[in-house]
Amino acid sequence: IMAEAALEEDGSDEVMEEAPVGSAQKQTRNRKMHWKTEYLVYCFFVRCNISMTRIAALFGIRRTLVHDIVYGWANMLCDTLAKFFPVPTRSQMLRAYPKSVIKKFGHAHIFMLLDATEIFAEVASMKSVNAILYSAYKHHSTLKWLVGCDPIGTVWDDSISDGYPGAVSDPIQTTVTKILEQIPFGCAVEVDKGFLIENDCALLGIHCIRPMKMLQGQTQQSKEDVALTQKVGKTRIPIEQINGQMKNSASFFDKRISLQQIGLADLICRCSYLLQNFKLGFIQQHSGKKKGRPCKAHIRWYDGEDDGLIDIRPFVEMWGTTSEIRRWNEIREMPGNEDLTREQISEMVLAEDWPTRLRKEHIERLS
Repeated sequence: IMAEAALEEDGSDEVMEEAPVGSAQKQTRNRKMHWKTEYLVYCFFVRCNISMTRIAALFGIRRTLVHDIVYGWANMLCDTLAKFFPVPTRSQMLRAYPKSVIKKFGHAHIFMLLDATEIFAEVASMKSVNAILYSAYKHHSTLKWLVGCDPIGTVWDDSISDGYPGAVSDPIQTTVTKILEQIPFGCAVEVDKGFLIENDCALLGIHCIRPMKMLQGQTQQSKEDVALTQKVGKTRIPIEQINGQMKNSASFFDKRISLQQIGLADLICRCSYLLQNFKLGFIQQHSGKKKGRPCKAHIRWYDGEDDGLIDIRPFVEMWGTTSEIRRWNEIREMPGNEDLTREQISEMVLAEDWPTRLRKEHIERLS
């Protein structure tokens, strides 16, 4: 019914989109349908998991046009949302940091929660292709993405890797995608037991928070290992939730991904993750009484506030490296800075971008 109403409103004539007055931009392509109807076609395919052939019959258009619309909207959403959600700065991250994470770990160094998500794919007829796609974890042919989020579940474009075949291991995919390079020097990444990436983290000067595996012949873990496992398990909830939200919002992934649509699946996965930023954040110790709560994107990039979050910037000992703490004290003792607040001094230290300088020195020492 919605499709028919949209078609009646739009009409069957072609629509030419014109550039704004005074713009040097050329006219865009001729549209067979209104852009709202095109987005409805895209949602039918991605969110309702309806085949292109059936959508073409519903809207009275050719299947090739449905194909072009779906690919066009997937590309447009990826490009547009990538500009909306860049890598957050440390100041943006520390401005709204979860109290629960600070309470459990005693610091605010965790910048990213990293995890891998696998989605079933068709079984290839060629044995060589099937061997590459076969996942030992899922016991099936899969496509695999690495996804990172902040402690409240916010993702950004660079925190979502391209799709890889299911046979690749978590450490190898982490190394190849270079997803850790966006984590500032001195910060930490929180991962699951299978991510043996301590060496990669050491090369970049970041900390890896990972639960310890049971050693061969070990019957019981130590109290320290058990405590670390519990801390990681309780603070990794946002990345697990964001993975589930993405799959629930994109019914396209309920079926096995066709080998001919791997490129399309990569685009849909990326934009579906980015669209989750318009939902509420995963904040523990939230009172639940606040009305008109901001979404995750509002909190992370546009100074939104919510219960369970704290501005940790004034407390440099909770987030700063040794060099940053020393610099913070130097600025505070300078003549004329007596009236500066702790937050203002912290912003001055953050603006100096110490992580980039320290990482460069760290790499030079290693080489």
